[in-house]
Amino acid sequence: MKEFILVLLMTLVPFNSFTVKSELIFDSCNDEIEVIVVLDGSHSISDDDFLNIKESLARFALALGIDGTSDLKLGVVVYGSNVSEVIPLSNDAVYLIQKINNITHPNGETYTHLGIRNMADMFLNDGNSELPQFGIVITDGASNFTNETAEEAQSAKDDGVIMFAIGVGDLTDQDELISIESPDVQSIELDNYDQLDQAINSLISTICPNATKNLVPIDTGDGGPCDGCLMWNGIGYNSHQDCDKYIQCEFTDDSFDYYLYSVIQCPFGTFWDQETVTCNHIDQVSCANDECYVYDISTYTVSDSCSEYYECVDGESKPRRCAPGSSFSSGSCVVDPDCRETGVGDVNNDTCYTTRIENEPCFYELIVHDFTFKLPCPPGTSYDAAECICTTANFTSCAAPECLPAVDIDFNSTEQGEYDNYGAYVNYTDGTAYFDGDSDIKILRLANVDFRSKIRIEVSYKPEFPDDASVTEAVVSNGDCGKLEVISIASNGDETVFSIENTVSQLSQISLTSTTDDFREVVYELNAGTFSAQVGTNSNTKTFPGLYN
Repeated sequence: MKEFILVLLMTLVPFNSFTVKSELIFDSCNDEIEVIVVLDGSHSISDDDFLNIKESLARFALALGIDGTSDLKLGVVVYGSNVSEVIPLSNDAVYLIQKINNITHPNGETYTHLGIRNMADMFLNDGNSELPQFGIVITDGASNFTNETAEEAQSAKDDGVIMFAIGVGDLTDQDELISIESPDVQSIELDNYDQLDQAINSLISTICPNATKNLVPIDTGDGGPCDGCLMWNGIGYNSHQDCDKYIQCEFTDDSFDYYLYSVIQCPFGTFWDQETVTCNHIDQVSCANDECYVYDISTYTVSDSCSEYYECVDGESKPRRCAPGSSFSSGSCVVDPDCRETGVGDVNNDTCYTTRIENEPCFYELIVHDFTFKLPCPPGTSYDAAECICTTANFTSCAAPECLPAVDIDFNSTEQGEYDNYGAYVNYTDGTAYFDGDSDIKILRLANVDFRSKIRIEVSYKPEFPDDASVTEAVVSNGDCGKLEVISIASNGDETVFSIENTVSQLSQISLTSTTDDFREVVYELNAGTFSAQVGTNSNTKTFPGLYN
């Protein structure tokens, strides 16, 4: 038995592996409804958080199942000191995601009443009053005009709009959230915007009574999506009928008789590889359902990208991309000045795909697949728009950006979103968590992440058997779904054992002794071929090159 008090995990993921993530337990909304999100863009929201909000909204549009074939529509109202942007109600997911991606951060004050009033006008003038209409207000603080906000929300409710309120951070006013929401609707309060995905997607089951749940019995025996998947620690994987998708399965929190499953899209240029349990380069995977093998075609597209397509070569799919300024249409690349993407395929490297940010010389913007990323320049450089890179030409000393952990679990507060079996197996209080030997916590969003050559884990743990080397107590492991771990921290009596294995099955271990039977502060780090470990003040380092999964 063990106790943990802190887990930090940091990893660097390349941008060309970016894909819309799937953490949903619903296929889509099968009802014809209209939804408008009223988004607070005031100055108290950081640019990074505002980017998180936009990405969450884009994923929400996909999660709803908007496909252009029904009256299932989404709209967005953005406000600060005024209504700065409006995305009209639409059933076109591509259009919505493009518009959401182009939203700018208005800053300003928190005039929530104006956002709600504009939402009500959109429903009245552009909506279909015969369909259920839902308003979702997302805000990080109390509005400047509380009474007006309550009045506008009540007016919308009187018109038949069902209102939801999501408050983020510790500045929100619970009474105001209650005044916004409809009767019998529970307002949602979040610690930070990293939890927004789960919050707004959880509304699907409420606003769509006929939503299809991805819930299947274990071992149906009839070829169900999770049949035959080896489930270790509550997570597993199966192939999908489409080569570039896979099925992720997990136990429900309250029953081991059913699986929840999600269908997840692999990045462009990759197919799912069940042997390595990852989205692998397309040339490394043999897929019997390859469209080039099954159908008599020469090219096809699978993404919303304007330039990406697959070419059929000897019955196999090969990823291709049109040159900048061209888009793929009707089997060929055609001139399209608005299509200027970068990524896999033939790209004119003389074309600049990054842009400067006004009054922020230490950062620049990169656009990939309609998503804009704000990136920092290396220390000692600044962005040079003429050269299209960060250089030392202007002698600007840009400080290194703050390095934040991808996961930070302190067992001090509600931490939904940090790990996935929240509260199911872990008893915690006052910053510590107690594990009974059969319990664990899982971080599904890091499943199948290729850590390559950089990872850092910090853990504080107290062993149950500090003097018994015959008992091995697991602290951290990435073993799952019938696969042995390649990254692990374990406790053996007075020793902490750190292990790493690369892609050619070479193993390296570091064992460090601790003189304390109390909490042990340990650090596990891999950085560009240097493997190091630390327990308290005791440390060791080894050279260990290679790639890691």
